[in-house]
Amino acid sequence: MDVKYRLRFNEGNVHESVAYILVTKFDVVPNILKADVKEDGGVMILSMGGDSDNIVRAIEHLKGLGISIKTLDKYIDMDPELCIDCGACVSVCPTKSFKFNPETWEIELAMETCVACGACLTACPTHALEIQL
Repeated sequence: MDVKYRLRFNEGNVHESVAYILVTKFDVVPNILKADVKEDGGVMILSMGGDSDNIVRAIEHLKGLGISIKTLDKYIDMDPELCIDCGACVSVCPTKSFKFNPETWEIELAMETCVACGACLTACPTHALEIQL
């Protein structure tokens, strides 16, 4: 199981070592996709890999620390018929999930890092991208 989550921290829990907790206490493998965390709080987007029961227990533990958690279950769908490979999505993607393939001259989307934030939707001039639930 590999699921993406958004964690929101406040000044009371910002110093919790989330990655350490996930690995040592729950045998969950975290992959931090994006983080903007300061002394007074912040946001982290991460995926968690591992046994689904361990992930559920880890989420409950983090919630008990006061960390707000939201499952990111949406994804971006890219229509290759509409895409003109202009690269507008590449420049606005906060997780750098869009890449230009120099061999095929096409834009590729790495779903494993995409957090479906929607920034690419407004950048795409041909509306080749849409959010799916």
